[in-house]
Amino acid sequence: MRRPKRLYRDVSTERLATGQWQLRLDHKPASTPAGNGFCLPTGRLAEAIAQEWRSQSVEIHPETMGLTRLANTAIDRVVPDSRSAIAEILKFAGCDLLCFRAPGPDLLVERQCAIWDPLLDWARARYEITLKCVYGIRPIQQPVEDLAALEATLRELGHFPLAGLVAAANILGSAVLALALMEKRLDPPEAFTAAELDATYQAEIWGEDSEVTGRNHKKLSEIELISRFMDLAAAV
Repeated sequence: MRRPKRLYRDVSTERLATGQWQLRLDHKPASTPAGNGFCLPTGRLAEAIAQEWRSQSVEIHPETMGLTRLANTAIDRVVPDSRSAIAEILKFAGCDLLCFRAPGPDLLVERQCAIWDPLLDWARARYEITLKCVYGIRPIQQPVEDLAALEATLRELGHFPLAGLVAAANILGSAVLALALMEKRLDPPEAFTAAELDATYQAEIWGEDSEVTGRNHKKLSEIELISRFMDLAAAV
């Protein structure tokens, strides 16, 4: 695969009159893939992204620029249409991983209760949402008023936290886990462990698969990246 060449020398950041931070390449404003201005909510995030650009050598390696990728998504997709991002998070909340419980065996049921129940209790206290649980793979209809309460909260978030939540929910299969990651109720390994609870149990019985183990390492790395992104994008 041919990689784009590094055509810039200097990378800097500049605070704008709006309070946002702008990424600049050779003292010129950088742009996103969609042609939008590369403007960021905090100086910490701007500097971390600038470092990704500085670390490129003769060729640019996009796979090493995860913060840049997430910022591009926030600017190009969430800023012009935050309602779609909110709707995606609500979709995960409506069929949240934590709400689908195994009817057995007892050890798996106990683990789900021990790890997932406190998180649902936390979501109830923090966001005033009471999500119902079902056993097995059955349709579930969460209370409309609870999802509406969550939607109102999500509308108060900035575009960059929303982008991080969408990314986290897609990996974890859970809006509750994504919110817990954002709020630092869980760290990345804890969020990963909660999301992979059933798979871990199956691996204990049937043995680990090297291919699955490799995918899990990548998944955990992505969760760590998203957590860092949301932290850097948050106002201090």
